[in-house]
Amino acid sequence: MNLLGKYNNKKVIASKEYKKYQKKYQDVNTKKVVFVNQYSIKNDKLKFTNYLERKALVGRNMELKNHINYCITQPSYFDNNFEGREVSLKTETDIIKIKRLNDILNLYSNRPKTNEIIFKAVLKDKQERGFQLYFTMADNTKYIYIIDLYHLIIPSKSNRKKQKFFLIEEYEHRKKYEKDIKEVLFS
Repeated sequence: MNLLGKYNNKKVIASKEYKKYQKKYQDVNTKKVVFVNQYSIKNDKLKFTNYLERKALVGRNMELKNHINYCITQPSYFDNNFEGREVSLKTETDIIKIKRLNDILNLYSNRPKTNEIIFKAVLKDKQERGFQLYFTMADNTKYIYIIDLYHLIIPSKSNRKKQKFFLIEEYEHRKKYEKDIKEVLFS
């Protein structure tokens, strides 16, 4: 079973078994947050993009930029405002998700080492859960490798309230975007 087929035809539902085995990253006391890859990528084969719409809503872009800036300038902001879990290898579905995550990480020039644990984080704020961060940790530092603006790496049921999430349809809608996150979030 491939991940694209799995998420294209079914509503994404968080597995209780998956949640039971995941390891939280809370209580870490972050001293530094480093955004390792500060640019967008796009890949038609993997159905992934994290480019922004050129005429995107200024409000959302500013909100995203503020979250990034707070993480960099006030590292405890990450601990206080984000929640998430280890991306674990516990079930066959998890293995498929990890393979997809690694394939997308390989699109970047900077990737975590193969033995590093990767975590996924979303904002605790229920109003803005529209992006995910994938990171590793070492010595009270969080290394953010990917900003997933549209939940295209590991889709989440919380990014579309009362609607089914179809990965291919979501990618097709976003693939025309051309604004690099470097221009908006890191300038």
